[in-house]
Amino acid sequence: DDPMRYACQANAILGIGDVYTWFDLGLPGGRAGNENVPNAVTLDTTVNVETRIAQIFAMEGFPANHTGNLFNGGRLDAPYIASLAYDAHTRDIRPVDLPGMQTISTHWVDVREGQQLEGRANNPYWLAAKYGGFKVPVGFDPDVNGVTPLDQAWWNASNEILTDRSGVQFPRADNFYVASEADKMVAGLRRAFQNIVQEATASGSSLSSNSTVLRNGTKIYQAQYVTGRWSGDILAYNVDPVSGNLTEDWRASTNVPAWATRKIFVNSGGYRAFTYGNLNGAHATALGSQQVVDYLRGERANETQNGLLLRSRASLIGDIVDSQPIYVGAPNATLYTGKLFNGASAHPAYAAAQSTRRSVVYVGANDGMLHGFDATTGAETYAFVPSAAIANLRDYSDPDYIHRYYVDGEITVADAYFGGRWRSVLVGTMGRGGRGVFALDVTDPDNVEFLWEKTSSDVSAIGNVIGKPIIAQVANGDWRVFVGNGPNGNGDRAQLIMFDLDDGDDVVVDTGEGNDNGMFGVNAWASGLSEFVDTIYAGDLRGNMWKIKDLDGSPSVQRFFNANSGGIVRPITVTPTVAVNPTTAETWVMFGTGSYLTLADQTNRDLQQWFGLVDRGSAIADRSGLEQVDILQQGTSSGTLVRTIETTAAPGADGWYIDLIEPGASDTGERMVVPNIFRGGALIGVTRIPDNTVTDPCNASGATGFIMAINPFTGGRLDTPPFDINGDGNFDSNDGLNGTPGAGFGLDAGTYSPLLISDRFYLNDQNANITQGRVPFGTQPPIRVSWREIIRN
Repeated sequence: DDPMRYACQANAILGIGDVYTWFDLGLPGGRAGNENVPNAVTLDTTVNVETRIAQIFAMEGFPANHTGNLFNGGRLDAPYIASLAYDAHTRDIRPVDLPGMQTISTHWVDVREGQQLEGRANNPYWLAAKYGGFKVPVGFDPDVNGVTPLDQAWWNASNEILTDRSGVQFPRADNFYVASEADKMVAGLRRAFQNIVQEATASGSSLSSNSTVLRNGTKIYQAQYVTGRWSGDILAYNVDPVSGNLTEDWRASTNVPAWATRKIFVNSGGYRAFTYGNLNGAHATALGSQQVVDYLRGERANETQNGLLLRSRASLIGDIVDSQPIYVGAPNATLYTGKLFNGASAHPAYAAAQSTRRSVVYVGANDGMLHGFDATTGAETYAFVPSAAIANLRDYSDPDYIHRYYVDGEITVADAYFGGRWRSVLVGTMGRGGRGVFALDVTDPDNVEFLWEKTSSDVSAIGNVIGKPIIAQVANGDWRVFVGNGPNGNGDRAQLIMFDLDDGDDVVVDTGEGNDNGMFGVNAWASGLSEFVDTIYAGDLRGNMWKIKDLDGSPSVQRFFNANSGGIVRPITVTPTVAVNPTTAETWVMFGTGSYLTLADQTNRDLQQWFGLVDRGSAIADRSGLEQVDILQQGTSSGTLVRTIETTAAPGADGWYIDLIEPGASDTGERMVVPNIFRGGALIGVTRIPDNTVTDPCNASGATGFIMAINPFTGGRLDTPPFDINGDGNFDSNDGLNGTPGAGFGLDAGTYSPLLISDRFYLNDQNANITQGRVPFGTQPPIRVSWREIIRN
């Protein structure tokens, strides 16, 4: 049977044997001797083993006529196994019948015939493991690479050294295992299978970038994780300024400093270096020993792969699931131009002083740490262990570890003026990992300062904060952090929490709406009456959209709208998007409904909806004033699943709504669980459709979905089709169904909010695949969509 059953599977070959092989010259392009070579092999032009081995010899620094023990005329043997391994590892071996890039990794156990190990110049298995097992950067082409040697970090991440039969030392390729005794054979096989499992990666958050403009130096950052091994990584991609194509630049997992030298700090009775001796009594008891703390810092001598007691890791970075990487570069000198609040005039000087500071990518990981990585090299610059992560962090080192979340929440970074000076402040949350919020001063990335941390012990309303924190001013000099309390807060009510940015003092605004409730992502809005934020919009699990005003005094709470109808409770778990209609100057609030947080959510098939609402000051009592916009068609065009929607000249008195369902279908449970975004005159939304009956393991969460772009102020079809469905470079009626332009296209897996750079969009899905395409929108939105916009180039 065909071993390649699914397009997303990890394909691996594991071999066991000695290097003294026989009769393997008869391969495509090879130096065939007197072997009986099948005609199919002779006619095979998909690979030329002689071309590939010449490249490998050149990369290894061997002479072109290198033979050694690799070409043996008597045995008719050759190192062509390395040629095949390299070719199959870097080129698509099934370009016609399977989507995506299908490659094979090679793992080999050398049993050392005669108890001796051949060195790299005479060991075809070492060559096959190296060239068939290195971490292939995105966009790597063996023909383009030519004879440029592979970066050692790609194939020798373990830094282990072997000694050959002559006493010469050389690095062990990560997929090469040495054994000649039973126990060593078992250990080698165990490591091989662990590494094979490591090849199946996933991703759980949106992409980020260092620029909104496509140009030289533009990079995209992606978080990844591996289930089972529970390791994580940040990958940086260079973006071609002409084509928009991506090539891998670095991986953070290969740039972690030596464990004893890492700059890791902890909040444990104060802000201090993360060592066992610096922990307070409760935290020392929770973590248990110096060995566990050293393990968390990255020390590997006690891992089970070395025969000892702590969990074996594939990477020193824990899995990164829901935390989106955030790029922090030099401050934007024009950010507060024309503003009059205290410190505004001093911001350009601050930005100039920080213009050459190191650029860093920050992200939370489920190893209990917030990490910072140099945005240029990927080297870890900093890590922080919040006190809220420590209680159960010892479990992470247990060989029987069952996955749990630790520092899994969203991050926000903004420039703020307090204490008489400007600072760049990072606010992070524990997300699904706990009930806590923390703030760090990251002005100097080489000397990060701790500001404060608040947990549910300090503020009982704090639940699992799922939404992204917001940093904003509510009055002159009054800088705040805004979060929705999330589920599992004490009382299970929907509550807004405001923290003073400088010291974490809190104000809790209670909506009074309970029943297993919680407030989710908030949007801070400046109505234009002043230059400060005066309104918060946020949804909750019970279908309410809340509007909270008078933030610098006694806040007032208004139930602006309730999305429920027909007995269906429609949770609002996304941050609402707010914008001003440039034609009418009215404020609009846009959001979709649905939840994807629990096991029950995966089987829920309730009809969810997409809303655009006009805020004229009064609450919207019901949907009688909303115009229903219909999805007209859904079908296949140019091999792509496409949707069309109706054209509406105007919305209803209070706005519009769209039922998220295929025309004529029964309820599928389609929902919106990531925020809408604007680009130009378009509102872009991504939906997710769970399906527990799916049998394709390539769809890890059993979810598909759609990306759609509509007119934000009518809910209807855009004048110009938003996506080039047929790939002909034009945006016209051919990008749709039956002459009707499409509003969106189907997604093969659960996908996150798109990243827009100039006229390109990039979609990250749950299988860590990045899809790109073009949009006809301009590089900047012509409508005001937030109280301020921060761009860090």
